[in-house]
Amino acid sequence: MAGIGLILTPLSEADLEQVRQWRNDEQTARYMEFRNEISPEDQKLWFLSLKNAHYFIITTDSVPVGLIDLKKIDEIKKTAESGLLIGNKKFVGTGIALGASVLLLDYAFERLKLEAVTAKISTDNNEAEKYNRLLGFKPEKSLNDRFNEWVLTRAAYQITRKQLIRLLIGNHEK
Repeated sequence: MAGIGLILTPLSEADLEQVRQWRNDEQTARYMEFRNEISPEDQKLWFLSLKNAHYFIITTDSVPVGLIDLKKIDEIKKTAESGLLIGNKKFVGTGIALGASVLLLDYAFERLKLEAVTAKISTDNNEAEKYNRLLGFKPEKSLNDRFNEWVLTRAAYQITRKQLIRLLIGNHEK
């Protein structure tokens, strides 16, 4: 997938070490469900275990920036859980996350024909809450003392998408 100056490429085995380094970053790991150090062997086992999921490397100008995904895809309920990681710190706050999210959500709702996408957000990650609210996600339920589940319906995204595209066009022109 490509657009807005970005390319989303399916995750491959060649990407695993880069993703592992991003994931093991202390600032990133503190908001993850699994917070332990990930070994190369653990990373490979995780990759081999993926099913009902689409993971993409986010790239701009041939530079890998992060990882975005849809996992736990339920074709009957027409739902999936989304995730996002900007691992290259030079690109935090540049609008790349927003562009990648729009590409992924377009894929989720148009290509996969999903009706809802969820996000599991750490209760102490205010930035992620603000970001997901911008995308149109709404708090759905508490999963435990560390995570809440937020949901974005197809209908809500169709309304929010127009505003997101305006934001992206403004960012892209700067």
